[in-house]
Amino acid sequence: MPPAGGPSHEVRAGTRLGRYEILVPVAQGGMARVWAAKQHGQRGFSKLVAIKTILPGLANDPAFESMFLDEAHLSAGVHHPNVCEIFDLGEDAGALYIAMEWVNGEALNRIVKPPVPKGEKGVAQRLNARIAARIVADAAKGLHAAHELRDDSGELVGLVHRDVSPQNILVSLDGVVKVTDFGVAKALRNQQEATMAGQVKGKVAYMSPEQARGGAIDRRSDVFALGIVLYEITTAVRPFSGVNELEVMKSLASGRFDPPSAVVAGYPKELETIVLTAMSMDPAQRYPSADAVRVALEEWLTRSGPVVTEAHIAATVRERVGQHVDDRLAKIRERTRVAAPDASTIPESVAQPPAAPPPQEASSAFAQAPSSVSTISHASAPSAVSTVSHASAPSAISQFAPVVQTAPPPPSVAGRPAGSGAAKTALMGVMIGIGVFVLVIVGGGGLYMMRSRTGAARADTPPASPQPATAPTRDAEVRIELVTPKSGVTLLVDGVVQPVGQLTLARPKAGAAKKLTARAEGFKDAELAFDDKTETLTIALEPAPPDAEEPAAAEKPADKPAEQKPAGPAPEAKPSAPASGATGKPKGPTKVDIPENPF
Repeated sequence: MPPAGGPSHEVRAGTRLGRYEILVPVAQGGMARVWAAKQHGQRGFSKLVAIKTILPGLANDPAFESMFLDEAHLSAGVHHPNVCEIFDLGEDAGALYIAMEWVNGEALNRIVKPPVPKGEKGVAQRLNARIAARIVADAAKGLHAAHELRDDSGELVGLVHRDVSPQNILVSLDGVVKVTDFGVAKALRNQQEATMAGQVKGKVAYMSPEQARGGAIDRRSDVFALGIVLYEITTAVRPFSGVNELEVMKSLASGRFDPPSAVVAGYPKELETIVLTAMSMDPAQRYPSADAVRVALEEWLTRSGPVVTEAHIAATVRERVGQHVDDRLAKIRERTRVAAPDASTIPESVAQPPAAPPPQEASSAFAQAPSSVSTISHASAPSAVSTVSHASAPSAISQFAPVVQTAPPPPSVAGRPAGSGAAKTALMGVMIGIGVFVLVIVGGGGLYMMRSRTGAARADTPPASPQPATAPTRDAEVRIELVTPKSGVTLLVDGVVQPVGQLTLARPKAGAAKKLTARAEGFKDAELAFDDKTETLTIALEPAPPDAEEPAAAEKPADKPAEQKPAGPAPEAKPSAPASGATGKPKGPTKVDIPENPF
């Protein structure tokens, strides 16, 4: 690991981190960035995963590094269908990374507020109440599993997520819900303080009052955040809002917010009771656990209508962000189709094939163990010897020692008299000897006559003029020289993507020309022409201008959104009066402003 303040490995599309190849960026937040990546394994094995890396500006900050490591260590122990699985923690050239389960879907905040083209303004749209309840109930299952994490001795770790929000709840196109991002989670059993003095970690708009104050917290703090999530996705309005974090914290400290029924006409009364109970300002009045929230929601779903399944959730996700997810997956597939380990990263001990053993030794070894030839994947074991897997490293050379075949033993002559066989063998040897002698005499005379005639012919024939030396064969390939950037460049020849790591191109036919397009993440595309006379193409891409678009500021209060047509079973239509848990005169609903998914 490099010293604090030293340079760290910059991660971009095409970068190799251990056995993972970075494909395309997926999401970015204040601390980390998430990428789609391809995991390379032995014998051509590959798998799509998500890779999380610390942002370059924070990579050498010990505090962020500690949080990153805590996330990996804590969440790796949580195994549940509704929690995003952690596969691996690694470091490559000073870059820390976490390999996670890939979820082909979107974060809940982007489902409530679907992405729109640049220049347009997104609008939050509430979810059907019963589908929203199913999503939060599934998230509560995963959260409860995290709260119940135990160490090797069977003792509760006391894990608290501390950052439960729509940004950290993923929903796949199959309707599967996953809780993710334990970046600011804390194991309270071994920590006397919830956080550092004067420091608040998490998103202010989803904090419990005790967490915002920096006080002692437990799993009921995550229950409060679950209540806020359910409130927001069923009303498209945040209960606590403001123009900045200080205003949001003041709103939270006051404990005043509009009950859901004051924001959405006909809001189900029982669901509102669940929301307000979870959002009680007094932890003792809340549900004691996330599992209790799940039970309350599932009991209401059972009483209020037909069963809500993952298929209903999937239909909503597909309707809202299906095209966006498909477009992203198409980019990943395009990159995956050409993604392969860079041959330049293979150590010489592996890239160079081992010398072939003597024929006798090779034959003996092959005969003893014909199926024991080992194949080593470049991605996972680059320093091992023997043969390199073609699927993992197509530029490596596979070599097998030749096999010497010996003549089969003579067939058995059992049943014949021994003396008869010996006599015949001796007679045959005499005849062969006489024949050889005759051939030598006749052949020697013929050879003498041929040499005499050849010498005479040479004496009559003048010496031939010397022939010019044959010109060396010209290299049939055009070499590529990468100047800027040194890696992560995708090459296209006449629109056809070339394999990753290939730094030579086939030379066009005489008189023909081709177009080379070079592109890389964060740089402008460059186009170069080459023909049959081109020897080298130098690529120096110019950095792309920074994206000027800034995160949307907090939106001003807007009129209450109209009731959306349910995507699943219809919710109850009876209006209900504000619950007793809401105190103070509300200032009116505030239109939700959801940031990009930070993971």
